[in-house]
Parts: sequence; structure tokens; C-alpha cells
Amino acid sequence: MNSFIKTIGFRKIKNKREMDKLMDWILENHDRETIIPVPSSDTTYVQVWKQFGDGFGICIVGELEGEDEINIEYYFPYVEGSEIKERMDLQIEKLSSKEAYSAVSENVNVGVSLIFYLQNSDEFIKGNYSKDYYFIKDEVSLAGLASKGIILLELSKDEEQAKKEEAINRNRKRLLEAARAGDLRAIESLTLDDMDTYANVTRRSRKEDILTIVDTYFMPYGIESDQYSVLGTIYDVKESKNILTGEKIYLLCIECNNLHIRIAIHQDDLMGQPEVGRRLKANIWLQGKVELIKWKEKK
Repeated sequence: MNSFIKTIGFRKIKNKREMDKLMDWILENHDRETIIPVPSSDTTYVQVWKQFGDGFGICIVGELEGEDEINIEYYFPYVEGSEIKERMDLQIEKLSSKEAYSAVSENVNVGVSLIFYLQNSDEFIKGNYSKDYYFIKDEVSLAGLASKGIILLELSKDEEQAKKEEAINRNRKRLLEAARAGDLRAIESLTLDDMDTYANVTRRSRKEDILTIVDTYFMPYGIESDQYSVLGTIYDVKESKNILTGEKIYLLCIECNNLHIRIAIHQDDLMGQPEVGRRLKANIWLQGKVELIKWKEKK
């Protein structure tokens, strides 16, 4: 059972039997579906979506058997991504275990390879077996499902400090882009900056809490490649309820390392009261939605 199913309000589901009942209910009451015939494999893929609240739900992927029976291959909970889209170069890779996809981007804001689970895999399955050529648009809407989170107070900054940090971030982004292109001076400059930062943080951490020094971070968490530990500033807060269970879900939009992510988190998994300007520290499963653009028909 997907552990993040509890994030969107299904905390009382404890075993596969109960999960199967929910899957059957979704197949009978779904909001939309995509049917993709694959003649070369003598099969038909089906992706079914059911929304259980304001911008979150469950998606089922399987194969069509007969006229209306679906053999479920897998399912995943989802939350709709941020309205602010990120521009990044993307590479889409199919997972070896199932008909699902992940996206990879070398994002300079994060400093590491950004990997997220692709929500709209139906479009890529359709594109793979279509008679048309498609290309991937360089815009991503990012979302996350949080297993647990803590609300932290905002850091007090004046206008001069904010401008100084913005200038530092712009310069670091420029150096990272140059370093990726092989600029040795940029690599040396980044190395020296990292050494200075480490020394400064080590010195201050003797007298200050580390979360008053670090404003935001984005780093891998656990052994799954698309799970991260994040600390970001909240800029939008919404409350929603699961229509079946009545459990309360927070939808928090955060800015983290210049990335904008909408995160769903269960009320019982969040410590503190979320408000705009405060910070969210959470462990998330990162998801995203990208767009395929039709180029031309195959000959």
C-alpha cells in the first residue's frame, strides 16, 4: 500500500482488502479517464482519476480487460501542482518495474539533480504509441505529498538584507551555470564560497539554532530518488477535507530555493499553525506535471 495514501485523508485504511474496496469504488465513481490502445502489445492502457478534495485525489493505472473491466497495475495519490510553473530542461525516464515515468532535471537552484514522479504518465504512454511526434515543454508544475511537517516562524529580515541575499543568489546561479559549462574559475569560486559558508555556519551554530541560520533548503531524503527534505517559506494556505472520510488536509504553497511547490499534508501530521510568511519543514514525495506539445505527424 502506498504510504502517502494517508496524506490525503485515508488514515483508517490498514490493509490491502480495505484498499481494494476503495479502488473498486474509484473505478465506479471516477471523474475522468484516458484510454490508450496499444496494438503492438495487444493491450489497452487505462488511467482513471478521482478527486477527493480541493486539488488532490487518487489515480489508477491499469489494462483494459474485455469491454469495461480494468486490471489494476498500480495507483498513486496526487496533489495538483503549484500555479507558478518552473522552467527547466527535462529528461523523462520510464520506471523499469511498471508503466510509470520520472523526470530528471539538472536544476541550478537546487544544486543537485532534481527527480520527480510524473503525474500525467498517460500523455507519455499515448505519445509513445501515437502517430505523431511530440516534444516536452520546458515548464513544470511541482507538487508534493508530505509524510510529516513542522511550522517554523519566519526569519526577521530588513529590506537591505533581502536585497543582499537576492544579489548573492543571482550571482551563485550564474556561477553554477558557468561551472556546468566547464568554467574552472566558476568552479573554484563556488568551492571557496562553500568553504566560507561551512566555516560561518559552524561558527554561528555554537550559539544559534541551525534553523535560524539556514533560511531554506532542498535535499534528498531517504533511499527513494524522488523524496526530499525541504524547508521553504509559505506564501499560500488552503484548508480542504476528504469528501469520503472528512479528514482535514492542508494545501501549502512554499517557495524553496527559488522553486514553487504546492504541498499536501494531513492535519495530524503537521505540528504548528500554518500561516503566510512562516516556514514549512517537511519530508515530501515530489511530483510534477509537464506538457507534451504536438510537433508533426509521423510518416
